[in-house]
Amino acid sequence: MPPVTLSDKLVEYLRSKTPEGNKDAGPTIEDSNLLKLEPLKKPRCLFGCGEFFNKTSLTRHVKQTYDFKHPFSCPECMYLGLAESWIEASPCAWSNHVERIYGKTHVPNV
Repeated sequence: MPPVTLSDKLVEYLRSKTPEGNKDAGPTIEDSNLLKLEPLKKPRCLFGCGEFFNKTSLTRHVKQTYDFKHPFSCPECMYLGLAESWIEASPCAWSNHVERIYGKTHVPNV
């Protein structure tokens, strides 16, 4: 029976776009690698403060702005919707996390 109402047409359309109904529906979330992040050209503060001219200016910013006295959740991981990552209360723990997940470009020398 062909679709008659708008809701019937919508359901039929959505069914045709699912991987079961259409093998050419495009990539699924299982096909993508969410943790394969491309590094940006300029160093960036992953607390949301923006880009910096070089790693030295990023390091100066981080040292002047953050004290790392208490454990915290990575703001960039939360922003990207990744699993919550708790960082120990130390600059080394932050640097290690940033390098492991986001690459050397964004690691401050703290």
